[in-house]
Amino acid sequence: MAAALLSAWTLKDRFPEALFREALAHPDGRGLALLALAHRRWRRGEDPVPLFKEVLKEARRLPNPYLHHLALSSLALYLWPRAPRKAQALSQHLLYHTHKTGFLVHLEVARLLRAQLLLETGERVDHLLGFAPSLPLTRAWKAALQGQEAAEGLEGYGILGRWVRRLWRRGAAWTRARQWS
Repeated sequence: MAAALLSAWTLKDRFPEALFREALAHPDGRGLALLALAHRRWRRGEDPVPLFKEVLKEARRLPNPYLHHLALSSLALYLWPRAPRKAQALSQHLLYHTHKTGFLVHLEVARLLRAQLLLETGERVDHLLGFAPSLPLTRAWKAALQGQEAAEGLEGYGILGRWVRRLWRRGAAWTRARQWS
C-alpha cells in the first residue's frame, strides 16, 4: 500500500520519505518504491535509467509480472524521444511478455505503445489496433493513434494519462497521415 501511495505522490511532485522507507521494507514494495524514485528523477530532468534497470532486477525475483510490465513500459516511454530504437525493442519485448502472461490491461498498453512507436517511423499499425480497449485510458490512447477525439478524461492514470494527453495536444493530423500512407 505504501508503494502504491508513493507512486501517486511522486506523480504529484511530492516524495514522502516515510512512505518510501515503509515501501522498502516489503519485498513487493521495494521494486515499486524504486520505480517511484525513477519517476521522480524523470520528472526532475535527471536520468532514471539506472533505477529502471534496478527495478527490472527486482521484478525478476517476484512471482507476479506486474512490476516488470510497469518498469518496461516506463523505460520505453522514457527512451522513446531519446533512443527510439531501444524503445521499439523494449516495446516488442513488453508485447511478447504481456501476451504470454495474460495481463489484459498491460497487453493493451503494450500494443498501444508498440503502435505509437511504429507509427512514429511511418509503419502501418492496423494489426496492433484491432482490439476493444477495456479502460478509458486505452480507449483514449487508441482514439488518439487513430486520429480521433476521445470522449473521456484521463484523470487518475498517472504518467500514462499525462503522456496520452500530450499526444492529444500534438494534434491528430500527424497520426492520420502516417497511419494510412
